[in-house]
Amino acid sequence: MLAVLPDLTCQHGMHQACNAVPLFFQRKMWTMVYRKLKLRNFFLIVVGLGFCVQLCGQSPALATDELPFPRIAFDAMKKDFGPIAEGDDKEFEFIVMNTGESELVISHLRSLCDCVEVMMDETIIHPGDSSSLRGVFRSEGRWGEQEKVIVISSNASNSPEAELKISLSVEFGVRITPRSFSFGEIARNRFSTKKVKIAARLEKELKIKNMQVLSADNVTASIFRRKISPSELPSRKKGYLSEIDIILKAKNNAAGEFSGQLNIETNLSRKPQLKILFSGEKIGDLEVAPAVVQFKNVLPGQSAKGVTSVKSLDHGPFRITGFDAGKLPITMGKGTGKALEEQRVTLVFTAPEKPRHFYRGYVYLMTDHSTQKRIKVAVNAITRSTVP
Repeated sequence: MLAVLPDLTCQHGMHQACNAVPLFFQRKMWTMVYRKLKLRNFFLIVVGLGFCVQLCGQSPALATDELPFPRIAFDAMKKDFGPIAEGDDKEFEFIVMNTGESELVISHLRSLCDCVEVMMDETIIHPGDSSSLRGVFRSEGRWGEQEKVIVISSNASNSPEAELKISLSVEFGVRITPRSFSFGEIARNRFSTKKVKIAARLEKELKIKNMQVLSADNVTASIFRRKISPSELPSRKKGYLSEIDIILKAKNNAAGEFSGQLNIETNLSRKPQLKILFSGEKIGDLEVAPAVVQFKNVLPGQSAKGVTSVKSLDHGPFRITGFDAGKLPITMGKGTGKALEEQRVTLVFTAPEKPRHFYRGYVYLMTDHSTQKRIKVAVNAITRSTVP
């Protein structure tokens, strides 16, 4: 500072004055000027720091440790609901609270099991308020000890991703194997049978009061075997293991597809009616060979042909009257138009300009035959994009 100030002063037209004053007095003079400037700057620095301290004390938002944040809390992190019967639904609720000083936003809510459904009453919770997290556990097909996790994501400062748990014990209840099935294809004048097993582990014996087949006049049901034995429930209570085998019988009384359900009325108070779904197809007097038509390596925009034959087993003449390919890119070639004992059918597959690699499904041929008005033909088609 002492070396700079004289130079700056002399540069402003004071060269002669500087040279006239002895060097001792020059240093003395500039020392006094420097001290005055130093004291003045010190005073300004002190005043500025005091102003900053006062300003920070009046503005809490500038103190990062005092910024308002949302905080999440729950009435419980885990809830135990004890034993329930298999097939029953268990509803539950958690209370979600905001103990912070700004809005709590629930951004995502999910369960780690498809047997649990959850939802929030309110996804934005104001400071000091709460919201309900409601859910239901579906026990059908599950038994034994169960512990399920629910993950809740938010903007909370203390726990942005929290885990809630529910636990319960599912008693065996009633189990049906299978709950739905297909009889498959049933040939003319033939029968098809299926066995359904019902097992119930309850405090009382399972009794069947009535059985009724709906929507299928060709299917009958009867009890084949019934066994009752003492058993201990998961809750350590005394109970019974009831095992009942049911035989379902389907006959081919007319060609065509069929479906329906078996309703079983029981002595259970919580679930008195059990349901079993079934389906099948009755094959008439017309036989298809081959039953599956294949198309291979069809280029985009090009067509390929496949041939199948339909033969009358009772040697009666018939006609192909219609065709249904659904959404498959398949058409039927020109037929004979005559009533014959055997009809040769040409199917034409045309690959779209942007085809899938593989097509699979069924096409249906309509006939005027007395016992079989519709014939199902399976179709498989493979496409390729370039010439090998």
